[in-house]
Amino acid sequence: MIRTSDNEAANAIYAHVGDRGLYALARQAGMADFEASGSWGSARITAADQARFFASIPELTAPAYRDYVLSSVVATQSWGIPQVSQPDWQTFCKGGWLTTQRGSLVHQVARLESGASSLTIAILTDGNPSDAYGRETIRGIALRLLGG
Repeated sequence: MIRTSDNEAANAIYAHVGDRGLYALARQAGMADFEASGSWGSARITAADQARFFASIPELTAPAYRDYVLSSVVATQSWGIPQVSQPDWQTFCKGGWLTTQRGSLVHQVARLESGASSLTIAILTDGNPSDAYGRETIRGIALRLLGG
């Protein structure tokens, strides 16, 4: 799993698996709208596909690696959904952010677990006036979804 965003590590993995590997994983996860073309950073995703992927993580991961894959993200990248979901839910999340022609793109997807229950949430935004605005938008949507 991702404990901290690391573009160099993502580049190394992509160099190993390429588009073919990404498409194979997307098929296994039941992702319907995934597209990749020449780099992991150019991959096109939907919130529904990200939620499907995070819901499938336990089944897609060999038992020996599940504890590693379902590990917590570093505190500096634990914004948005985890701010709302914790401590009621154990939260495994990944955020993404970059500047686009529209403004700040800020995404976050999370798998929430509590006892035998699990839930996935994916929130994708673009055109935010700032990164902080996008993060607060994600936190606000999570607050509404989780009834906080």
